[in-house]
Amino acid sequence: MRACHHIDNIHFPRILVNPRKQPMFPEKTRLEMIEELIRDAGLDNVRVVISAGLTVEFAEKEKAIAIVRRLRLVMDYEAELDMSFNSRVLADSIYTVFIAPNQEHLHIRSSTVRELIHFGIGEKAKDKLSLYVPEAVIRHIEQI
Repeated sequence: MRACHHIDNIHFPRILVNPRKQPMFPEKTRLEMIEELIRDAGLDNVRVVISAGLTVEFAEKEKAIAIVRRLRLVMDYEAELDMSFNSRVLADSIYTVFIAPNQEHLHIRSSTVRELIHFGIGEKAKDKLSLYVPEAVIRHIEQI
């Protein structure tokens, strides 16, 4: 979200339709959650989009000049750098910009959140889950 304060118009995040992954929520629910978070943050320069295919192709179609990617830890760097090189080959006019997350978010991984959910949403787990995801997301998780 930090990039939203430095870029005029953002199509962020892009909800990817990926047949190789099993998301926890359907696309429509993910869209609703993200739109709520964007509204709560007061970001009027952000548009959420659901799409399939390569991010760089989506960026090219939307006439974007850059793809903003988050680098959390060193292990992210190699994969993200590889993606940026391939994106540059496919669309050399689009740059990849890396941004570091806030330090308090460095430890957050989707696999950790999934384990917290898998092992129960009792009050204790719910309190812990709130350290990882916003309340708007927790409300949807409780409906699973």
